[in-house]
Amino acid sequence: MEVIKMNRLDVYNSMRTEKKPEEKRPEIPALFEELTKKLGGLLIEEKGKKVFVLRNRFKFDTNHGNVKFSDLSKLDKPNYYSILFNKDFNNSDARGSITRKFNFFDIESTGLSGGAGTKAFLVGIISIEDNEIVLTQYFLPNLGSEQLFLKNIKNALFKKEKILISYNGKSYDINILKNRLIVNRLNVDDGSMDIPHFDLLHSSRKIWKGKLPDYTLQRVEKNILNFDRIYDIPGYLIPDIFSRYLRGYNVIDDLVKVFEHNRNDLLTLFGILIKQLRIIANSIEGKNQIEDEKTIDPASISDLLIKKELKGEAIKLLDKFDDDPGAIRKKALLLKKESSYDESVKMFEKLAVKSRKAREKLFAFIEIAKIYEHYKKNFVKALEYTKRATDFLRTLSYLYPDFHIYQRTYKEPLNKRMLRLEKRINKLRT
Repeated sequence: MEVIKMNRLDVYNSMRTEKKPEEKRPEIPALFEELTKKLGGLLIEEKGKKVFVLRNRFKFDTNHGNVKFSDLSKLDKPNYYSILFNKDFNNSDARGSITRKFNFFDIESTGLSGGAGTKAFLVGIISIEDNEIVLTQYFLPNLGSEQLFLKNIKNALFKKEKILISYNGKSYDINILKNRLIVNRLNVDDGSMDIPHFDLLHSSRKIWKGKLPDYTLQRVEKNILNFDRIYDIPGYLIPDIFSRYLRGYNVIDDLVKVFEHNRNDLLTLFGILIKQLRIIANSIEGKNQIEDEKTIDPASISDLLIKKELKGEAIKLLDKFDDDPGAIRKKALLLKKESSYDESVKMFEKLAVKSRKAREKLFAFIEIAKIYEHYKKNFVKALEYTKRATDFLRTLSYLYPDFHIYQRTYKEPLNKRMLRLEKRINKLRT
């Protein structure tokens, strides 16, 4: 019997299965052509570079969740925008429309971190033209066309007469666009980018403060606008889809969904503005029914009104939320500032009863003690509420051992106040 000697390499090669040849991937131009056939749109070409543009028009009778876009005509008033954005707005055209100046925008990018190498590959813009909502999307078919892509974005988005509206765009979207404009040697120092920019994330955090687990666009969309997306591409997958497209993988169906995702983001952005304007309008017009009164934070909205010197309207708004501890606290502080001390004391007493938060109850007792000591000069009453605060603090420390952290904050000032009040009372008696 013949013995065949094999070294390790021969053994390894004999065990290897023959590798199947990799399936040839289509070239990017072929994929891009397939994408344009599916979506329609138009192509901008210049010196061999290409940018794909898709434009959709929506009538104002369109609904997005529980928002009717047609409501905007009743809400398009300078004073509403002034309160919402804390900036003065004036009617500058014959129609008196502020919203016609707005460019709503949202980007899809190659990364989620927003670092120096992150590129925008899809930019959507909403503007109002001829009583229609025009949604335009610019797509980057290949990285070699980035300069032409950004040039078109700059011309469409950054116009002197326009105002930018975004969601988290001040921290993310606008910085990516500016970085890429600089890298591509497109002028950013010509003043064209120095236009007003309002971020609806900031106003959302104020209006719905403490009412939502977080303030992502999809969270506000679902909980406030009651809009549910069907078969939506999650945002964290979008960079990978574009990366696979650039490497020649056939992900055209997924890219179509990315366009739809971006379109929904923009329509939601438009809907959030209408929802917030409706809340502001109802707040200052004294209507009994406030838009989504279970989800709004009346104290934060009253702050917006006070900044525009609408204290009367702010108090009327707070009156509608008798059971909301935040509204009660805000009204009590407003009345104290207006020197309505008796009414302020009543509100603080109500806060001590209604609030479930120990620190708010303590705050109420201490504020009442301050009013009686410093403004009403009733030291006996001031001492009474100081003792109530001290007793409440002692009870909390007994029931909740961890509360000693707060005890350090309150105990010493309360003891000092008590000693001072006792001295004043004894002095008056003698």
